[in-house]
Amino acid sequence: MSEYTSAFSPCGSFFSSLGKDGKVRIWDASNDTLLREYIPDKHLSAPITCIKWITSKSGKRKSHADTSMSQSLLVFGTTSGHLLVYNLSLSRLVSNFNFKSGSKIHCLAWSESKAQDVYTFSDNKNISVWNIPSNSAKKGRHTSIKWLRYTVLCHTAVLQSNPTLIAVFLPLLSQIESRASSIVDLARLNGRLGLLFEQIFG
Repeated sequence: MSEYTSAFSPCGSFFSSLGKDGKVRIWDASNDTLLREYIPDKHLSAPITCIKWITSKSGKRKSHADTSMSQSLLVFGTTSGHLLVYNLSLSRLVSNFNFKSGSKIHCLAWSESKAQDVYTFSDNKNISVWNIPSNSAKKGRHTSIKWLRYTVLCHTAVLQSNPTLIAVFLPLLSQIESRASSIVDLARLNGRLGLLFEQIFG
């Protein structure tokens, strides 16, 4: 399983992955239970490069678990530069945004403090900011490492923007995946790596 095509929910209770068969699967991270399966429609014909699980906030207070499942969106980055938003409650794509550059999207970042924005890192070496409600990219190019501090889980963006770290951290990521015997282990190890990145770049 690749970190590029898998993601944990913001609360850490659920795990999503895109399999080689094209199906999106949602797991309960606490007990390895498969909760749902989705077969994305034709809009996902371009190969998926990365997934980010984000929460669409509302005025009502809910538990973290309820919020993650009922108000969640899965955001996909593709090789063609498309940014796709999949609504878990509706079980369908609700947005398909295409960056004019057409550059392959390597990874996505999101933070609850800026819940309406998604950050992308592409082949053109730029970090772009996409606003979900307006379905549009914010003006300007963002290449500073400080833009990556909105999330400690955007490991690939940090690596891509600092090539000297690739040789150090990619083997570590591989070891983490190979030693994780279950979704529960993967969640625990992923959290530890996130804390490590936070200490380095925070």
